[in-house]
Amino acid sequence: MTVPTLILVRELDDWTPANDCMDMVAGKSVIGMSRQPGDRSNVKLIVYPGARHGFDIADLGIVPGGVTVEGHRLEYNEAATAGAAAQVRAFVDNAMKD
Repeated sequence: MTVPTLILVRELDDWTPANDCMDMVAGKSVIGMSRQPGDRSNVKLIVYPGARHGFDIADLGIVPGGVTVEGHRLEYNEAATAGAAAQVRAFVDNAMKD
């Protein structure tokens, strides 16, 4: 990636697995595309431990343990949501300085 990129993913996401993003950032091919080796210092990947798909959907917080949609677990996670919001604010603030 040639522009600053922030990727926020969930450790327990069974819909869009964190491992796929981790492989992409590491330059590994997981979808049959070849990736060129090179500098990936523009990419910041954060994996939120214990978080699932939909971690930032506050309405899911009223359902203990979350919900299952199309066979995938979705669950609100207050700590991950707060962490992600802080990361996005810092990322945008930093990008606006340039």
